[in-house]
Amino acid sequence: MVLSYESGDGLLRESVGERVSIRLREPEGGYRDLLGILVATAQVKRRDGSTVTFDRGKIVAFRIVRSD
Repeated sequence: MVLSYESGDGLLRESVGERVSIRLREPEGGYRDLLGILVATAQVKRRDGSTVTFDRGKIVAFRIVRSD
């Protein structure tokens, strides 16, 4: 399921600690994706251990990635 950011920060707060995929709008056009553990409402920890801070206002969509 893809969740729209229109739901607000509440969904981000509830998703802290989950593995997520976040699509961000780039200023020059296009999109980029982040995949990792949401460690704060504006930070994702990637598989390589690096932490990426992002602008929540640029979120187009995000989803929780469940492992089956």
